[in-house]
Amino acid sequence: MLFAAGDAKYDFFVVVSAKVDIIGHFDDEDEVIVQHGPGRFIGELNLLTGQRAYLTARVAEAGEVIAIPPDDFRRLIATVPTLSDTILATLVLRRNLLLEGAARAVRVIGSRYSSESLAMREFLARNRLPHQWLDVDTDPDVDRLVAEFGLAAGDLPVVITGTAVIRARLRARCPPTSG
Repeated sequence: MLFAAGDAKYDFFVVVSAKVDIIGHFDDEDEVIVQHGPGRFIGELNLLTGQRAYLTARVAEAGEVIAIPPDDFRRLIATVPTLSDTILATLVLRRNLLLEGAARAVRVIGSRYSSESLAMREFLARNRLPHQWLDVDTDPDVDRLVAEFGLAAGDLPVVITGTAVIRARLRARCPPTSG
């Protein structure tokens, strides 16, 4: 495992002779999104954005990888223009692909008429986090997910990640008052 979804810190990796799977965890199953082989690199996306990893990088075929710590990676980006141009061009391309392929890593379920749903979606979009929007009023897959996660209509909107269900409303539990 080179890094796992949720990791706050990890290295930039250059694949010399190994094969590395980039994996998303969707509906309680791991799914390989892409496999990188010799001459490829991984880890730049979240190192440059400062966000936690939302995908996992796992070695699929043993070989050699070069690990470059984050501070050294940033120094290389700042001082080697041809390298930084290549990495940034790849970052843009991968980001667009991930917005499509990895969007299921974060799902927002709610109604398009809900201001809380809108606020969640705007937050994710402003922070450039890939996510999938599921509208309870129109999406046929929502009922299955709501049942699978044991949610009620009053729980919505929610954000579902590979490891958690995050509710918009935190309900305060107060002890009963004596009367």
